[in-house]
Amino acid sequence: MQASGVVITVAAAYAGVYYLVCRSFLRDIRAVDPEFYVWLGGAIDQVSPRNSTAISKVLFDDLCPKPSYPLQTKRKIRAARLMLYLSPLWFLAIFATL
Repeated sequence: MQASGVVITVAAAYAGVYYLVCRSFLRDIRAVDPEFYVWLGGAIDQVSPRNSTAISKVLFDDLCPKPSYPLQTKRKIRAARLMLYLSPLWFLAIFATL
């Protein structure tokens, strides 16, 4: 496999892990903070653009994660933020190898 194929495969895996972490923290939020979950605007358990909107609201909300959230939920939100902030590096790596 060429270097560009490896980078693209790793980037796709990165995106997949990011997606799973985000879906996981949405489920956690629904369980621990139903009012906030409703405010997120209709995230659902299926694939939907509304989930992307809800995830963006959580990741860019300064008050989230709330102090009352379980440690595991806080870690998921922080991990998703870190992955989002590091994603431009993957784009640079992909374009550098093409």
